[in-house]
Amino acid sequence: MPRSGAKGAGQKKSQAPAAYKLPEQFKSGEILSQTQPQKKKWQLGDVIGQGGFGLIYKASDVTDSEPSSDPPYVIKIEPLDNGPLFCEFHFYQRAAKPEFIAEWTQLRKLRYLGIPPLLGAGQHTKGGKHYRYLVMPRFSTDLQKVFVNAGRSFLEKTTYSIGLRMLDALEYIHDKGYAHADIKASNILLGYKNGNIDYNQVYLVDYGLAYRYMVDSTHKPYKEDPKRAHDGTAEYASRDAHKGVCPSRRGDLEILGYCMLEWLSGHLPWEKFINDKEKIKELKIKYMNDLQDLMQTCFGSQNKPEGLRKYLAVVSKLAYDEKPDYGQLRQLLKPGAGNEWSLALPTGETVSPQKGTKRKSDSYEPLQAKVAKTNSKADVTTPKLSSRKGRAPVANGKRASAKLHNASSEGSGPSGAKLKITILRKTFSSPAASVTTPRARKTPSKTQNGSTQTLGGAKVKASSSSITKRVTLKRKRLGNVNSLDSGVQTSPSLMTNDG
Repeated sequence: MPRSGAKGAGQKKSQAPAAYKLPEQFKSGEILSQTQPQKKKWQLGDVIGQGGFGLIYKASDVTDSEPSSDPPYVIKIEPLDNGPLFCEFHFYQRAAKPEFIAEWTQLRKLRYLGIPPLLGAGQHTKGGKHYRYLVMPRFSTDLQKVFVNAGRSFLEKTTYSIGLRMLDALEYIHDKGYAHADIKASNILLGYKNGNIDYNQVYLVDYGLAYRYMVDSTHKPYKEDPKRAHDGTAEYASRDAHKGVCPSRRGDLEILGYCMLEWLSGHLPWEKFINDKEKIKELKIKYMNDLQDLMQTCFGSQNKPEGLRKYLAVVSKLAYDEKPDYGQLRQLLKPGAGNEWSLALPTGETVSPQKGTKRKSDSYEPLQAKVAKTNSKADVTTPKLSSRKGRAPVANGKRASAKLHNASSEGSGPSGAKLKITILRKTFSSPAASVTTPRARKTPSKTQNGSTQTLGGAKVKASSSSITKRVTLKRKRLGNVNSLDSGVQTSPSLMTNDG
C-alpha cells in the first residue's frame, strides 16, 4: 500500500500500522545450523538486546569447539516473513564479506575499516515457525551514549578522528554502489576486544536503509518525490532527503557533517523544530548556503572549527551524481585530528549534559582509562537493529527498504557491569567531571598539584532520558520481500533451508 502524500509543514505523516512479528525467545543453548557460505553450527547464548523486529543473542561457533563463556559473536533473529533483516542481508552479502573488507583495508593501508563483516546467515525452524538469522561480530556501546556521558561535547581531535574513520567507511560503501543514508552517533559502535571496550575503534552499523544508488555503472537520476520527503532521522537528514530525493554519496557526506557539527557544538540549530520538518529543511538550506552564519549560530564568540567549515563548503558544492574527492575531505580534517588512530574519547566518567553552545577547550589532554575485567564484562552490544518501520513497496519499480532496530539503546549488555579504571587527570578548562562510584574503592590518584583523591570503580552509563529525541522514518509494511527492486538488492542465495 503506497504512502499518502506529504503533509503540510509541522504536521506528522500518518503512523504506519504495526506490521512485523516479534520472534519467541529461544533458550540459551539453542543450536542453529548454517549451510552457506560454509557449514557451521552456532550456539545461542543470552539475549543482549531487542530490536523492533527481532532479538539479539550472544553466540558461539560450536562447529569444532565448545561454546565460549565470553563469545565474540552475536546473532540477530527475525521471523522469516519480516522484511528488515532481509534487506540488511543484502547489503552484507554484496558488499561486506570478510574477504572484501580485508582486501580494501590492505590496499588502502588502513589499520582497520569500520564496517562489520558478515560472518554467517541462514534459516532456522522451531515449532513449525521459520526464522532468518544473521551472524555478526560483537561490539560495544554506541557513540551516542559516550557523547551524552561526556556532557554532549567532544574535542576537535576526537570529532575529526571519528570523522576520518567514517570517511573510510563511507568511501568503501560508496565504492560498492551503496549509500548508508542514516549516519548518526547511535549507529556508530565502539570496538570490543578481549572482554573490554576498545575506545580507539568505531564501526558504522545498521544497513537496513542502505540504498543502491549505482546500478550497472549508472547513477540513479535526481528526482524529487514528495512521498519520500523527510525520510531518515530528521536532525541529520540531508537536504536531498528532505526533498524526497534518493540517497547518494553527497547525502551521506552531508549527514556526517551535521554529526560532526553536533559533536563539536553540543547541538544543531534546527533541533528545536524537530516536529516541523519543513522548517528543518528550510534552515538546512539557509545555513548550507551561508556557512559563516552557521558557525556563528553554533559557536558564537568561541573559536570556530575551520576544518569543519571547509568540509561543509566542499560537500555543499557537490553535484548529486558526482564522485567526491575523499582524499581532499580527509586533508581538511587531518590537521585537527593529530594522531588520527587515537580517538581520545572520554572514558569512565559521567558528565552532566551541558546546555547551550559551550564546548570544551582543546587545550587539555583528555582522560585516558584502562578498562579491566572484574566480576563481569563491559557493556557490549551488536550492530543495531532499527525501530523504524518498513516502507511499503510501490508501483513502477520504486524502492522498498527497511531499517533495523538500535539494540544498544535498549538495555543491551549485562546490567551493572563493573569497570576497573585507572585515570590520569590533566587540568580541565571546563567544569570537572563527576565520577559515578557504585562501590567505594580507595585508589589514590595524584593530580598535577600533588594532591590525592579517591576514585571508585567507575561505571559508564547513559540515561536514556538525556539522549536527544530522535524522530525517525515512518514506514509501512513490506509485502513480498522477493519483489524489491534494485534500490535494495535481493539475494535468493541467502534463502537457505536449514530447518
